[in-house]
Amino acid sequence: MIRGIIKEEIRFEKTLLEKIQNSSMMKTDVVLIFSKGIFCYRPKGKSGKFHYIKRSDRTLLRSIVGGRFLAEKEKILLKNIGVLEKMLPKLQDYDDESVISSLPKAHIAAIEKLRDGAGNDEVIQSEDPKHREKLTIKASDGLMVRTKGELNLYETLKSYGLNVRYEKAITLTERILRSDGTVITKEKTIYPDFTIILPDGNEIYWEIMGMYDLPNYRDEQIYKINLYYDNGIYMPKNLIITMESKDKPLDLMAIRRIIEGTILPLVK
Repeated sequence: MIRGIIKEEIRFEKTLLEKIQNSSMMKTDVVLIFSKGIFCYRPKGKSGKFHYIKRSDRTLLRSIVGGRFLAEKEKILLKNIGVLEKMLPKLQDYDDESVISSLPKAHIAAIEKLRDGAGNDEVIQSEDPKHREKLTIKASDGLMVRTKGELNLYETLKSYGLNVRYEKAITLTERILRSDGTVITKEKTIYPDFTIILPDGNEIYWEIMGMYDLPNYRDEQIYKINLYYDNGIYMPKNLIITMESKDKPLDLMAIRRIIEGTILPLVK
């Protein structure tokens, strides 16, 4: 799993690096000087004529500063990517299946024997009846999920020893405002991406939201958030919402901070 986290970070940093390198903003090669309230610049090197920047010329100042900022960010990303790529072959995954595969054969056989007789250890699959053909990605314990983001979040949650259910059905009360001004209620069953069941029986719901550029998807998520709120489920009480997109996948480092800062204090 740690290798997966590092690979995702490398992929994200390379995507960001490509955007910077393709940026139309000038990557300036000048020295900016500020003295007595006046900005000026000159080409890098010992020689070069100074050029004063008019107070009104914010575009030039922004271009110089932005170019230097991008150049510095590019340098950091290149260094980070190099460090991570050198680190990757040395890392060893520590998810359950990876650890089991490194055990002596007798221990592996014993674990398989114990699993065969442990009906209670069977992973409970998604309860959502919709689009079950999209459950194509298999987690290390056999759970089938829909996206790589869900897989990474599930494996991370499990690595902390948390009691996690994927797409577990919950029934909430929906309030509907009629045209005559009256309000009626009805039951509505939804399937949160993940339900973390705490030792005291309380539950925390975790939703991964992406595709926010699609109006229909965005409307569905806003509806779900309002439904949660009407039923006493909201951030930061018992709801966690993280975002991802094609260009910005789930930030697993941030996920770990959320788990360690929000969930683990309730478990101990």
